[in-house]
Amino acid sequence: MWMAEGFIENIRGLTPEVADGYLEELIRRSMLQVVQVGSYGLSGNCKMHDMLREIALSKSEEEKFCTDGRIGASREVGVIRRLSVQGSRAEIIPWEGMTQLRSFLFFRSGTIDSTMINKLVSGFKLLRVLDLRGAPIETFPDHIVTLFNLRYLDLKRTRIKKLPGSIGRLYNLETLNLHWSQVESLPNGIVKLENLRYLLSDQVKGEMYADFNCLIGARFPPKLNTLKYLQVLGLVEANSTVVKEIRSMTQLVRLYITNIEGSHEEDLCFAIQNMRLLRRLFFKAAKEDGILCLEALKSPPPFLEKLFLFGKLKNIPQWFKTLQNLGHLGLYWSRMTNDPLSHLEARPNLRSLYLVKAYEGLRLEFKKGFHSLEILWISDCNNLQSIRIHKGVMPGPKKLHIESCRMLTEVPSGIKCLTKLQELELVNLSAELIKRIEEPSGVDRPNVHHIPKITYYNKTSSGGWSIRNL
Repeated sequence: MWMAEGFIENIRGLTPEVADGYLEELIRRSMLQVVQVGSYGLSGNCKMHDMLREIALSKSEEEKFCTDGRIGASREVGVIRRLSVQGSRAEIIPWEGMTQLRSFLFFRSGTIDSTMINKLVSGFKLLRVLDLRGAPIETFPDHIVTLFNLRYLDLKRTRIKKLPGSIGRLYNLETLNLHWSQVESLPNGIVKLENLRYLLSDQVKGEMYADFNCLIGARFPPKLNTLKYLQVLGLVEANSTVVKEIRSMTQLVRLYITNIEGSHEEDLCFAIQNMRLLRRLFFKAAKEDGILCLEALKSPPPFLEKLFLFGKLKNIPQWFKTLQNLGHLGLYWSRMTNDPLSHLEARPNLRSLYLVKAYEGLRLEFKKGFHSLEILWISDCNNLQSIRIHKGVMPGPKKLHIESCRMLTEVPSGIKCLTKLQELELVNLSAELIKRIEEPSGVDRPNVHHIPKITYYNKTSSGGWSIRNL
């Protein structure tokens, strides 16, 4: 969005994707405060200090930079550049005359529909940013394709099922976000968006991680590789054409691909091997009992930071040993019988590790390494009976989450050594384990007494959740 607004400075030799650095700089200078850390240990929700926010609001009003819908019958409607609409305010805003509007952000309201959006955007010819995430619209507002200057279009969490072929008229579009919408197939016109840099098109069906098919990719038309500036692509459904075409898309920084079959292995591994700029990679097998065969990848991208694998693995691929920059790893439905930890312990920058239905053995033992780990998530390892953490291993985790490991009857041995642990989440575990840490007489209570927050989530017979702080 900052790129679309033109806020990002053009620096010779660098791509425009430097906004993350801007955000981190604002945090370092205490102009923004992190109030919630994201799922992978990154900066999540941020806020301004109250005093700084008042200054920012005053300056924004003074320079006619933006308004949040408090304009009523203002005589200055014509000079508004940026507008956000919240709740039911859409009904009271004098839309006529906003010919200079550059950005329109909509925040969840039941009062807006496709007809109203068509009427609005017909007068917003200079619009660069259109954020309709969460809007209760089921059809794509056709007038959007007339917005020649549009750089950023966000349709996240809308009910839209289909995009028109005329989407290709948005020649200057850089970002198209269809994340968690209902679009299953993209039209041929999508490959005409020559300036597109970010394309997100995944669907979520059902509860995340409860079902193997909770994440579904969109079907893409041929000639996907004509999008020469594309940095982020996902979630795309694999087929023989797509897999071959992405071989030439060496500029990709993030790739999320699903429906992978054994016949795709060689082409996929060859494609990934040539994506030397790749930072994030998501692979998902076509079926729950399908095997992800990734051994053909001999030289993975050197700067890979996030890796998520959905599907059965016979073993951890040998090339994992070369992932020196890997910070976040998720293994889902891997169902390995061999302990994977020995292949992961030496990753110097690994900050979060997610093991969901990843291991079918009886025992997990952290013998050494994991010196940078901050988040450890172990879920649905149905045979797991014990977890042991040796002294000096992973000294700095802040969060430990254990879920649906019903054979586990005691907290991890060695948890007392995790002196920096701030949060222990226990979900749907045995009554015996919970009894051992409950106050005042739980036998394991002294081992977890140093943890500030211990929460137990238990699914009830009605399908809801009971939550207790232990």
